[in-house]
Amino acid sequence: MACSCRNSGTVRSSGAPAAAFAPHSVLPGESCIYCADKHVSTAYAMALADDSVGAVIGELELARRHTALEYPKESQAIAGTLYLASTRGKSAFLDRIGALQEEIGKAAMDAAPEASVMKDGQLWDMPPHPHQSVNALVGELHVCAAWRLASELGYMVPNRAMIIGDLALAAEQLSRYDYDLGVRLRDMRHRVQTIRSADLDRSWAEAWERTDAIVRRNLKEFRETQAKGLRDWLGLK
Repeated sequence: MACSCRNSGTVRSSGAPAAAFAPHSVLPGESCIYCADKHVSTAYAMALADDSVGAVIGELELARRHTALEYPKESQAIAGTLYLASTRGKSAFLDRIGALQEEIGKAAMDAAPEASVMKDGQLWDMPPHPHQSVNALVGELHVCAAWRLASELGYMVPNRAMIIGDLALAAEQLSRYDYDLGVRLRDMRHRVQTIRSADLDRSWAEAWERTDAIVRRNLKEFRETQAKGLRDWLGLK
């Protein structure tokens, strides 16, 4: 059963009632090329982290389940890449994961209401450092990176894959501290996937302001408990 990906939805402002928000909701295994795109993009963003193979395998398997019933070509491409990850064929896997993201991303863009042709653009790598446990400072890094990538004039299409992955990882890191912010980041990610980024309006600044509030509110604790995780993520000795 296909999901309701084409639901236009709205981004809820902090003062709007819950009924004004229409999130993208999909069951595990339900056919959804946008969900597959999100999982592949997240796996791509994490692919070079030395200790992230388990998370990468999980993301690719979730992507495969979202394509197995209605997207056989894309499902086979994901399955082949997943096999390389599971059998620890790191070199071949790294060669393949970027091409897979572009392939699945193009399928998602072609399915979008305002479909556009995927243009050639450079592939992006994340730093070769372990994926952290919940860390709001790393979450802020992902929010800010996605915002700046989305604001880079003329590069929205080639930057799209990393924006999707950054928003997914930001939601993962920050939802424990502000669940509504996690939902907002999830909706922003879906809007980028469905070529509705213009709908975001002030959402980028608002997302960062809420993230900044989390950091400032817990700064003493984060300096003591999360600063090391941020240093590890950045590759600082």
